[in-house]
Amino acid sequence: PMNAEISRMASGELFVLYHLLTHDGQASPKELSREMMVSTARVAALLNNMESKSLVRRFPDPADSRKVIVELIRIQKKLLGCLAPRNC
Repeated sequence: PMNAEISRMASGELFVLYHLLTHDGQASPKELSREMMVSTARVAALLNNMESKSLVRRFPDPADSRKVIVELIRIQKKLLGCLAPRNC
């Protein structure tokens, strides 16, 4: 079942999930935009879609309320852990 879910994901979603898994489960949208080489607007749309699927969540950065942190939802982190080689 998990393999079927992964195969239905868009490449952008897989990139975000992999990036979060290999970066302690968190990143900023700006960091994702830079790594993916796409606009911040594209990342925002992607994150909206991923939030609706309960893959990630966004919350204000406690150190700077003007910024947002994207976090892999805990259950997804556990289920997808083996996508990151160091977690297998």
